[in-house]
Amino acid sequence: LRGELARAEKLLLAVQEQFPRLEGGYSNLVNVYVAEADKWLAQNSQDAARQTLSKALAVLERQAKAQSDQAGIWIRHGGICMTMADWSRAISSLGRALELEPDSQDARLNRALAALQAGQDELARQDYCRVLGVNAAAFPAYYGLAELAWRRKDWQQAVANYELYLKHAPRGTAEYAKV
Repeated sequence: LRGELARAEKLLLAVQEQFPRLEGGYSNLVNVYVAEADKWLAQNSQDAARQTLSKALAVLERQAKAQSDQAGIWIRHGGICMTMADWSRAISSLGRALELEPDSQDARLNRALAALQAGQDELARQDYCRVLGVNAAAFPAYYGLAELAWRRKDWQQAVANYELYLKHAPRGTAEYAKV
């Protein structure tokens, strides 16, 4: 299996070098690394998973240099940083995505979540509110706002946002079960 990974890396790195504007050479290698990291996590090997995800981030950074106008690269980069609990780096990456695509709800919602985790409550609040300004049914934003209110011990606002979350969220979400 290790030999297959090495062959895939070699092939996809060659594709990236020969065709730097071709998205598939990058995304396929990122997918290989993410799948490999998932295997490491299943074996409870956090360090190996982190090293493999770091390789995926390096691929995305190379891709961003070659395809600098693609917000999706930075959204994916931010998502991997979030998986690694690297909240400040996730905020930075998702901020880059928002510079390229200010209306990206995925980037804004994920940056709000990363900011919430990083304790950057005002940035989280601003992003959640902006998401709701575009889509009042964006249930994860209500959950995030409820968490922020809970931190401030504003129980009334927390309950109001949890109720809005329950109103809009599908019943199968993990957060729904907690509330």
